[in-house]
Amino acid sequence: NSGCLKFNPKYVPDNSYIPPVYLTSIKVNGTEYGSNCDISRLKEIKLDYEDRNLVISFAALNFRHSDNNAYKYILEQHNKSWISIGKSREINFANLSYGEYLLKIMGSNNDGLWNNKPAVLKIIIQPPIWANNYYRALAILITLTILYWIFNGKLKNLRREKELQKNFSRQLMESQEDERRRLS
Repeated sequence: NSGCLKFNPKYVPDNSYIPPVYLTSIKVNGTEYGSNCDISRLKEIKLDYEDRNLVISFAALNFRHSDNNAYKYILEQHNKSWISIGKSREINFANLSYGEYLLKIMGSNNDGLWNNKPAVLKIIIQPPIWANNYYRALAILITLTILYWIFNGKLKNLRREKELQKNFSRQLMESQEDERRRLS
């Protein structure tokens, strides 16, 4: 069974499959996050202020020439526009400020057909203790207490000095009266 095969690349159909994008891994400060859960279904992560270095991996589920899949992302509240990262399947975020972010990742198939329904992950980074409202209120209260003590101490000193001056004036006047009486 030998034969001849005729092939014309013009008639190879484009890939019309729109691949969904799924998260595959999240590392926080180099440590795997959520080892006991399905990362691909994760919608939100809450992190402490110290845990603000992230590496997020993902994949577009297109297996036809998957090495040609392309990706772009936006981290809302951080980026103003989508960032194209080509074929890379990993995003690094270092020293994110505290706050809430919405990470959206879109992928395309090997023929450049983009999925307009991105994978979405809400990232919440808790504020450090010094940015916490309770801490700020405590700091203000302590500052006001210290200022009160300083002001009250100065006020007591002024009253004491005024009393001393009053006593000195009274004694001076009495001694002058005594002297006048003695001379008369």
